[in-house]
Amino acid sequence: MGWGTDFTADIFLNRLSFTHPSELDDKIEELEYSIEENKKELAMYAVSNIKDVVPDEWQEDAVIFIRKRIAELTDQMLDDQRVLTDLLHYKNHKVNNS
Repeated sequence: MGWGTDFTADIFLNRLSFTHPSELDDKIEELEYSIEENKKELAMYAVSNIKDVVPDEWQEDAVIFIRKRIAELTDQMLDDQRVLTDLLHYKNHKVNNS
């Protein structure tokens, strides 16, 4: 038998409410999909020729474009992952307390 730490989490779901369990499941799926799509885009930037992925208007500042886009993607992934973790805790709490 293992050991661990048991805790109660106070989670605030800002501007999110769910009237039916399927709404919660849909939001979880939406966040998981968004995270996967962002991972794919990051991988695309990692393996592509910079000239092939940068819009024409950014060709002279291609590195700046890539740097900004990667920052946007990672920020979005971190936000999505935080909300996803909160929703999974919420769902687990709802299941265990029903």
